[in-house]
Amino acid sequence: MYIEVAENNKRTGITPIRIVMHEIYSSPDEYNKNGISWKREYVEKQISTISGSPIVAEFVDDDFDMPLGHGDVYVDDDGEVYFQNSVVVGTMNDAKIENVEINKEMKTVLVGYGHLYNQRFPNFIKWIKEVNEFEQVKSSVEICASHPHKNIIYEDGWKEAGRVPMEYQYSGHAILSETPADDSAVLLEINKFKEDKKMSKELIAELNSKIDGKDTEINKLKVQAGTKDTELNELGGKLEKKTNELNTVIQELNDKKKELEGIQGEVNELREFKQKAEGEKLAAELNEKLSAYTDEEKSVSKDKIETFSKSPSAEKVSEIVNEINSDIAKKIVEDRKKKQATEDEDKKKRDKDDKDKKSEQNSYIFGDILEEDTESSIDELL
Repeated sequence: MYIEVAENNKRTGITPIRIVMHEIYSSPDEYNKNGISWKREYVEKQISTISGSPIVAEFVDDDFDMPLGHGDVYVDDDGEVYFQNSVVVGTMNDAKIENVEINKEMKTVLVGYGHLYNQRFPNFIKWIKEVNEFEQVKSSVEICASHPHKNIIYEDGWKEAGRVPMEYQYSGHAILSETPADDSAVLLEINKFKEDKKMSKELIAELNSKIDGKDTEINKLKVQAGTKDTELNELGGKLEKKTNELNTVIQELNDKKKELEGIQGEVNELREFKQKAEGEKLAAELNEKLSAYTDEEKSVSKDKIETFSKSPSAEKVSEIVNEINSDIAKKIVEDRKKKQATEDEDKKKRDKDDKDKKSEQNSYIFGDILEEDTESSIDELL
């Protein structure tokens, strides 16, 4: 059987699934192991009954992972057929006739499109995906009589091999792990009413044989379960031992943690004491250095001194002293420049005064000489 599980589902709670429900044959001479020959004409006529039909499974145990068959079939006195221990795990939404490659052979088949309830049966979805990795998951189509008929109507009547369902409806599809009757899928026919309302001896024998097979499988599973229980108990004992060892280690770690917290507290106290002592030492050192300066000289580092008082450090002592010294040196240089400028100005003034005085003296001497020359000339004239 061919089942394809979608990996890119965009809707929460469901897993889209594509199932080959059964093969469609070209002639009644071709049929499955149940003797059914599906004819395209009748399949197309009944294909609409697939929408809304259930996808079912009979599970091995309460883990709801591995399926078996269709479930226990029960027919009441009125011919009603019931599956007493199978559950609905999904819903068919649509179906199409397609050509699909199965076992390296192209076949015309009826393909059902539906979805499984992954929130309710996560283990079952996981089982399908795991099995699909190395073999094809098996399934079986279920049909029953369509209203108003009491039985499935076959073309040319019922026969052991090559019977063609003509009037019927699709009532469900079971996912199973039993050997299918069809190489493409398997079939379970459900007639709503039985004419004699009794099962034949052959059918009873067949069912008993299946029940015996189920009992054998169940017994094997019980033996496996017992072995697993023993292994589980052994693992439980080992787990308990490891848990006790882990609890002991955890307790030791907690004790070490408390011891470490105590030591850490002492270290913090010593660190605070050391920080306070160093702060006091640095404050005394700064005060000693600042004593050499006037208040006016210290004012340039007022902000740094306030910061130092809150968080003393050797770097801040150096910064404060360097800033004060730098400011003092700056003022010395400025005073020197002013003094030099004053001296230069005074010198210029002195030079000018000397020049003016010399000029005055020269003028006086020149006047005396002129007068003497004049008088001499007059005497000579006289």
